[in-house]
Amino acid sequence: MTQEFAGGDLWFNYGPVTANAAGGAVTSAAYQANGSYYLTNTGGTAYGTPNLQFVTAAGQPPPTVTISAPANGAIVSGTTTVSATATPSSGLSIASVQFWLNDQQLGAPIVIPPYSTTLDTTLLSNTTYTLRAIAIDSAGKAGFSSQVSFTVNNPTVNTPFLTSGPAASASLRNDFSGFVGMQFTVGKTPLTVSQLGRWVPVSWTGLQTHIIKLVDAHGVDVPGGSVSLQLNVTPGGQYVYVPLAGHATLAANTTYFLVSQEFAGGDRWYDYGTVQANATAGAVNSAVYQYNGSYLVTNTPATAYGPLNLLFQ
Repeated sequence: MTQEFAGGDLWFNYGPVTANAAGGAVTSAAYQANGSYYLTNTGGTAYGTPNLQFVTAAGQPPPTVTISAPANGAIVSGTTTVSATATPSSGLSIASVQFWLNDQQLGAPIVIPPYSTTLDTTLLSNTTYTLRAIAIDSAGKAGFSSQVSFTVNNPTVNTPFLTSGPAASASLRNDFSGFVGMQFTVGKTPLTVSQLGRWVPVSWTGLQTHIIKLVDAHGVDVPGGSVSLQLNVTPGGQYVYVPLAGHATLAANTTYFLVSQEFAGGDRWYDYGTVQANATAGAVNSAVYQYNGSYLVTNTPATAYGPLNLLFQ
């Protein structure tokens, strides 16, 4: 519509007009009287004639998006900023920007600039990652950034699963051949296990080699979760650990066994006694031993044979 005045600028009476087919169609000439709009019901006609210009999204290129941080090849640690710039085609706007870390969505789409988020790299392993961003414009078109690679390099911190134990009242024994240890459940966060260990009593004999391993609830060894350990430390009264060849990942809210192969008449170990787990890492369900190929639990919560321990990152 255009506002006109009697006796003012001239304008054309309704007449035929042709619309751009990509934009739509002219239905009828129209005028306003007494606050209401009326149609002449003459298709393809208009008074005036007013016009408008428009942008056809179909002909517009997708938005451009560029990752501005971290820089390609950067080495990062701690909490770092992830950001991008996004520019739409003329006449359009940016609806959202989504970051992807190793082909997994990093947070929720960001709909209001600046297009930035924070990444806590302490939750990631020390390795190289890829990052990209996808911008969606108001016409639904997607623009993809170039891929950026960066490396996480945080100081490695090994945290013990057990924070106390064995109980002072537990007795030493070496009258059993087979695997003994504990059943435990991982907490809400998966554990990346780096080392496995066994307690060495203050008074100990022998230098036997013991297999220490992680076993799932079905009795199947956890891949990469086994070490061979020899009690060759002096003095005793401490844990001795051996690093895994790589790392073993234990799923959140999942039950496992941690067991050590012991020998009748060999190195001594503590009978089941009270232990305390790191509360954020999980909980110890029971002491456990293997008999005729099956793992049997004593059903005594927060107790373990050995005891055994693991270090996680």
